[in-house]
Amino acid sequence: MARPVSNRQQNQNWGTRGHQDERDVMTQAPEYLKRSDVQGDEPPRKRSRFDITTREELSSVPPIQRQERFDHREATNSSSRRFESRLESKRRDDNESCIFPPNAHQEDEGHYRGGRGDILGNRYEILGNAGTGTFGRVVECIDRKNNHKVAIKIVRRVHRYTKSAVIEADIVRDVNRRAFNITRGDFKQTNFSSSLTKKDIWFDPRKLIVQLHSTFYAQGHYCLVFEKLGISLYELLKLNNYRPFLPKTAARFSYQILKAIEFLHSMQLCHTDLKLENILLRNSQLLSIHDSRDISSQNILPPFHIPAQDYIVLVDFGGATYDYETKSAIISTRQYRAPEVILNLGWSMPSDLWSAGCIVAELFRGDLLFATHSNTCHIGLIDRLVGPFPFSMLQHSKYFHRYFDQHGRSNWPTALRRQARDHVRKMPTLSDYCHNDRDLFDLLKKLLIIDPLRRFSATKALQSASLFSSFERLFSSSSHSSRYHVALFPLYPAYS
Repeated sequence: MARPVSNRQQNQNWGTRGHQDERDVMTQAPEYLKRSDVQGDEPPRKRSRFDITTREELSSVPPIQRQERFDHREATNSSSRRFESRLESKRRDDNESCIFPPNAHQEDEGHYRGGRGDILGNRYEILGNAGTGTFGRVVECIDRKNNHKVAIKIVRRVHRYTKSAVIEADIVRDVNRRAFNITRGDFKQTNFSSSLTKKDIWFDPRKLIVQLHSTFYAQGHYCLVFEKLGISLYELLKLNNYRPFLPKTAARFSYQILKAIEFLHSMQLCHTDLKLENILLRNSQLLSIHDSRDISSQNILPPFHIPAQDYIVLVDFGGATYDYETKSAIISTRQYRAPEVILNLGWSMPSDLWSAGCIVAELFRGDLLFATHSNTCHIGLIDRLVGPFPFSMLQHSKYFHRYFDQHGRSNWPTALRRQARDHVRKMPTLSDYCHNDRDLFDLLKKLLIIDPLRRFSATKALQSASLFSSFERLFSSSSHSSRYHVALFPLYPAYS
């Protein structure tokens, strides 16, 4: 069978490509994108991950220091969602630097600095900052052409980040084009969000992928214009003080996540970075639930916020990789990383399903399933929850003797410090973790299979999981119990 060809393989000049009708809002591409190492017949490459230690960095570290680097940040409390603040340094507080200083066009390590009212691409007016990351910034803008709000990712003016963003844009265009079965010429004129219905979103995974409107350059920065969405599931979980989602809401989210993965895998595309931060609500309207029995009491618990609509969208395709492409050794954020990735056995689409299992557990329980930053500790937690590791899998790993004894038993009891050992010992088996929730246990035991060759695909999990067996009951709209007081809670009134 002929290998499918991605859109970016068909176009050699991908460094400066853009739609013909976008050129009126484009400035000239920066010089560093015109270098010979960017264009030409270079094979497509997945963007490198900037939040992990690379193999080259590890090779320069002496063995003793290398082990310390693996183990010095062991988890000590699995119930603490603030474990390492979930890399909180990468997530600025919502109230911090919400708006850039007016007219402060400064370059700080390649970052774009702008203010409210600035115009990007002669079209988009900045309303405020929506987020900051290693790659650059995301700003909320108003499209002065149609008065619609959009989110624009402004990439740092650094070669490797720009190159990665161009690849990401190509992948999202490939997905959007496949999803909506339209030609390149129709792409910009189609409004994918205008006719969304409950049935479409829950049955049609193509509506669960973020829409990329256009790309352009502004002052040398590569900019990606996305549809405006709500907050991430992580932000909603944090807003609720890490209390788990309502079971029906968690089940609905789980179904949509698996449908989105099923669609991506039908394209032979691995997302590689599935986590709550990369799953956004379609809108930011929330309902605030109070216990009516205690509403006049002095000891009122903080309100519990639920989405006004349980519609989600999968975002961040910066690490997405076609299954036939050259792959990096390490993918995924640590806590969602599959065993085959940890053991450097190679990976494919099943790694996304392991991440999905970690997400499902987090939705139903509120805490990270694997709260660790160490390979040894991570393997120990996996071994306790769903182990043991199959020996037939371990014998192919070059790290076999680093993490296991000759009989295939994990060496975490002797390799970890006392606090880390205690943390691993507290990990229950999967059946104990799920308590009496048979539907949750049934789904997780299909997704959290250590051997990727035996792990269920998204399609099989959707078809066989008892959690989704009664679709009409799961997705029927129901009123909240009379014991609750429900009020509309607009999270971001200025932008909603």
